[in-house]
Amino acid sequence: MTFKNFLVFTSFALFLNNTSAFANPTLLINANSGEVLHANEATRAWYPASLTKLMTAYLVFEALTEQKLKPLTYLTVSQVASAQKPSKMGFSAGSKITVEAALHALLTKSANDIAVVLAEGISGNGPAFVVKMNRKAQELGMSGTNFVNPNGMPSEKQVTTARDMAVLARAILQNFPQYEAFFRVPGLQIGNKTVRSFNGLIGRYDGATGMKTGFICNSGFNLVASAQKNGQNLIAVVLGETTGLKRSEKAAELFDIYAQNSNTGVRVSQLRNDHDTPISMRNEVCGQNRQQPASESEEFIDTSGAYGLSAATGDFFMTKQGQSSRLAPKPASIRTVTISIEKQNTKAKKSPIYAFIDHGNGKPPLPTTQQSTKNSSKIPNIQKNQKFLPAHPTQKGIIAAPKPVKIPANRTLRRVQESE
Repeated sequence: MTFKNFLVFTSFALFLNNTSAFANPTLLINANSGEVLHANEATRAWYPASLTKLMTAYLVFEALTEQKLKPLTYLTVSQVASAQKPSKMGFSAGSKITVEAALHALLTKSANDIAVVLAEGISGNGPAFVVKMNRKAQELGMSGTNFVNPNGMPSEKQVTTARDMAVLARAILQNFPQYEAFFRVPGLQIGNKTVRSFNGLIGRYDGATGMKTGFICNSGFNLVASAQKNGQNLIAVVLGETTGLKRSEKAAELFDIYAQNSNTGVRVSQLRNDHDTPISMRNEVCGQNRQQPASESEEFIDTSGAYGLSAATGDFFMTKQGQSSRLAPKPASIRTVTISIEKQNTKAKKSPIYAFIDHGNGKPPLPTTQQSTKNSSKIPNIQKNQKFLPAHPTQKGIIAAPKPVKIPANRTLRRVQESE
């Protein structure tokens, strides 16, 4: 594309921004080349919600690569982390979780408390980590993004764009391919509880490979999704949908319809952010038109008789009458990654815990009281020549595909914890 044509493309995008004031941003790019295959309002400012955790994960991956962190190192849950609002793991202050388990909790359960644990583990405190987040955002060319916390909890100053989220997702996949599997885990077994990923494409869209969801009332339902389609590695960004299901359907639509586009000549880095003020989706998503208001950390799904509710897992999925041609009518059975939980004091009713991924060798080594104060925080890790890879789902924990359940007429709307 010539510079003149690029100006025409940009002018057309600005026209769309002016004529479709309430159209939610969408973007599809080729993950390998960065080529833009579809864009609508992609440079418009938006609230990221838990898409913020993609940057938190990026910095953790960077620390692991630079060996500033080790996967089996225990991080301590501080009072600040413990006080975070849901979604959260809910560990008491003083509990310890390995970096590896923390990444799974961050990306699959979208735990706000664990985002703070990781931030403190890297930078010592949250504000210092936020400085690092914004510095990295500028380094990656995310000119329309500003972070104020590591988990995406509501803040007027925490903003991004679909363009910037695509840039970040592409940087993760290109710079840290060895950690890509963290984003495609379909569910976790945490103690005696099972948690399914809130990425509605995993297990329901052929070719889906993962990434991250987000929701607060101001943002609506956000999604960064990756998939392999027609021999291409693709990244879709959907911001501001009104339900979790709609954002999944929109991403599937982008993959199905626009994956054939090519040779547009426009790279995602060429798109210029608008630097405007985000609109709020609060009235549409959590306003008076809803029978029961959603909270900042909950997903509000309009079932309207078109979706089933699994009595076993609490998951929503489409029944026959609401079936989508792009998504499987219900999630497939999934194999989970298990986060093992052990009390630090087995005799106490309430005790801080250890949380870790059991790779068959039991609990990773812990510091002992015999160790010197200087070395008490240093924990033996995997061998230097042993390559670390994310834990893979195993037969140990399997969540069966839910069966449709008829929803009573007086429960056309239901509020569920989304862990985003």
